[in-house]
Amino acid sequence: MFDTPLPEKLEIGVVTKEEFCPLPQGFSPDEPLFVLTDIHGSTKALKVLLDNKPADTRLVFLGDAVDRGPDPLGTIRIIMDYPNVVCLRGNHDAMAWFSQEGVEPTNDRIPTWWSNNGGTRTSAIFERAIDEEGYATGKIATKTPQLFEDYWLQGKNWWLSGNILFVHGCYPKEKDEAWLNMDPLKATYTEESPYWWRFRKKADMYHTPSYLGDKPVFVVNGHTPMRESLTLMPYGINLDRGYQRKMAAEIRPAAGDEPAKVRFIATDCDEVDKGRRREIPDFEDYFF
Repeated sequence: MFDTPLPEKLEIGVVTKEEFCPLPQGFSPDEPLFVLTDIHGSTKALKVLLDNKPADTRLVFLGDAVDRGPDPLGTIRIIMDYPNVVCLRGNHDAMAWFSQEGVEPTNDRIPTWWSNNGGTRTSAIFERAIDEEGYATGKIATKTPQLFEDYWLQGKNWWLSGNILFVHGCYPKEKDEAWLNMDPLKATYTEESPYWWRFRKKADMYHTPSYLGDKPVFVVNGHTPMRESLTLMPYGINLDRGYQRKMAAEIRPAAGDEPAKVRFIATDCDEVDKGRRREIPDFEDYFF
């Protein structure tokens, strides 16, 4: 794994590609996949990564299309235009849905936390899209463009390909399929929700297989920005690299005696407001 610190001057449009690394023997998706996460309205970086998507791969998006960046609706449109795309819901997507819908959250910190993390900007973009740019309003959500409503309602909590499990937040070993299937309208800011859960200690991070029922799985998640040295773990991938770098994973299934394999493709991003950009600290110093 490359593990260079983020540069002082971002190299926009420049792509870094790794060589393929094998996944553990016996773990493989059913088809070639190209996985993205936590784009947060950064359409320039999204397009750079998608320019490197092989034609035979299926696009998997792990959630958080909105907030922080300038173009959440453009991000959603680009992603959803791909045939057979798999979209998961992220915690920022959930906060936008709850706050725009006036749903009473089970945790009263959600509206404030959302507004402090890009929600005010997203709300204004949604309002302008409806009032000035001709976007249709949602059938359920009158304050939400139909495009976002479709993205939210079609989104999944999790997805399984072969024995590779895709989630937005991390997948703790003590949880199960019932937890993954939680009603999204009951999502909270706590470990009760698969949108929000994250590791607290490096020692807990996918050093052994996770299980879906009695089936061992290799887990791929976004949500928590990690240094690249923590991206590929023995039995999982943490794909989120934060505000200044966006990263994709190309995963190839096992073929004959060859194990499944993954490589990472990264590009710098300058689309998030300067005040929201920061270098990712060492995990031990990262306070959640």
